[in-house]
Amino acid sequence: SMLPSEIANIERATITAVSPYALQELPGWLLPFNSGTVGRAISDVPLKQHLTPLGYRRQQPTLVQTGSALAMRTVLSRRGEGLAKQVLASLALCVLAKAHNENRPNQSLSEAAADLFLLTPGDPFMYYIVESSKSFNQASTDLEASVLRNGFGVLHVHDLGATLRSKGISFAEDCKVFEVCNPAQAAKVLSTDMRLNMALPCRISVYTEHGKTKLGMITPVKMLSTLSQDASIAQIAQEVEEKTMLMVDEAK
Repeated sequence: SMLPSEIANIERATITAVSPYALQELPGWLLPFNSGTVGRAISDVPLKQHLTPLGYRRQQPTLVQTGSALAMRTVLSRRGEGLAKQVLASLALCVLAKAHNENRPNQSLSEAAADLFLLTPGDPFMYYIVESSKSFNQASTDLEASVLRNGFGVLHVHDLGATLRSKGISFAEDCKVFEVCNPAQAAKVLSTDMRLNMALPCRISVYTEHGKTKLGMITPVKMLSTLSQDASIAQIAQEVEEKTMLMVDEAK
């Protein structure tokens, strides 16, 4: 299979060949714009693909949508995080299009997204959460196997549910937090910026919520981008994120 960098190079070369009117970049995405009156994105181009046993998983977002922030937030609260990613990205495009129409062509998509997040509680792009049809125990077992299969190690498993109950606290849900690490990647991060030891190791959770089993994590790319602007750290975070997302997908 192709390396992530090779996929990104192909996507960039394709966009260059098309020569869009304008091009904005969001971490992991290219957004070519046409020259129409609304400054609409022609399409959204992912710079990475997640390979699963069933092939490459379809990437999101794939919407360009308009509407009030209040209405969108209402939709998000009812429909969950998958749709949240679509709608938030679409709203960011709308903010950017509005900036172009108001003769503010220098506003970047990241600035538009920042404006949008001021209206939105939390940041759903920082979370990767999937629902599983498996039991909590089975999903936990399968996650540990997937971690090892993908070249990472499990440093420790925190059983938060059992710990809380052992302290006499009434807590109905189950939750295990797996601390996972790839020694080579961790060494690269620490040799670049020792302060980032406070962000290690990676954590993947298996938990129950309202009778459903879920697996999730905070995405390394988003988290580390708030702590470091170093390009080599960003590349490591990208590689680790692809691997850990694959672990979650395999275990769900």
